[in-house]
Amino acid sequence: MYLYSKWLLSTNKFALLIYFIVLNETVGAIFPLMADYWGYPNAFKSFKTETFTEDFILSVLIAPPLETLIAQFFPFLLLRRFTNKLLLIYISSAFLFALGHTYSSWYMAATFFIGLVFVGLFAVLVKKGKNIAFWGVTFVHAFSNLIAVLYDWGNAASH
Repeated sequence: MYLYSKWLLSTNKFALLIYFIVLNETVGAIFPLMADYWGYPNAFKSFKTETFTEDFILSVLIAPPLETLIAQFFPFLLLRRFTNKLLLIYISSAFLFALGHTYSSWYMAATFFIGLVFVGLFAVLVKKGKNIAFWGVTFVHAFSNLIAVLYDWGNAASH
């Protein structure tokens, strides 16, 4: 784990964001596949607005910075003052993130693990600065939501 942490800290910010985007999308893809396999094909139906523009604004522009504040920024910085137990901080942060995504138990499980990815990115980037950590996680989250919005609306248009 030490070598992994050392590698993450030595990686430039751009490469780190790309790495976490790929990690996040991989984790995010596993759960829908498992849900389909076990007979829950609609487990990942989530909140959807009436128009693409509304969905884009809410999912890509508003939710990522708000959720980063609530689920990564404040919990990480606040809990870090009281404990050095990173596992507790990570689990607390991921749990808060999952609570914002209660569309189904499958969705909550997936977003718990995605929350672990986001708080891991935050923990690495905060060593380079709080603003960098906040905007880095927000960017990865927004990019992930953009992919989901484009997929959902592209899928809806083809049916």
